Amino acid sequence: MRWTASGALLQISAAISSHLLISLIGRRLFHAPVSDFHCGMRGLSQEALRKLELRTGGMEIATEMVVKAAARKLRIVEVPITLHLDGRGRPPHLRTWRDGWRHLRFMVVLSPRFVLLLPGLALMLIGAVALASLAGGEREWLGVAFGVHTMANGAGRASRRARFGP
Repeated sequence: MRWTASGALLQISAAISSHLLISLIGRRLFHAPVSDFHCGMRGLSQEALRKLELRTGGMEIATEMVVKAAARKLRIVEVPITLHLDGRGRPPHLRTWRDGWRHLRFMVVLSPRFVLLLPGLALMLIGAVALASLAGGEREWLGVAFGVHTMANGAGRASRRARFGP
């Protein structure tokens, strides 16, 4: 968790969007034992750096480090730090909501369970319900008849796509 020195308090919107939302989602998706995904202080060995195989640049690299370290079961340790005022004399260049959205998109892309498995299971459930409803005979919906031919066509298309792609 980030500690703040006197006068270096985070803005409320930044704390909510970045710290709470992104870090909570990151912990849920990747089971990473980290309270703050965006803390800029990182320390790692050369061996760990090679194992991470980092690909991103910019702000997403902090998220990529935590996600890949958790996935590869590397040791992750948090050390409390004190956040001090930026002494560079210029306004902050970060945009809370835009940067938070970039991190959220990046985490979703890195989570195949969330991106592929859950939607796939939802579509499979919809198909199973539709198939079960047609088991009793032909049904009409919005003026279109659905029956045995619809089931065979859908099953054939699904198996073809599974083997050969779209």
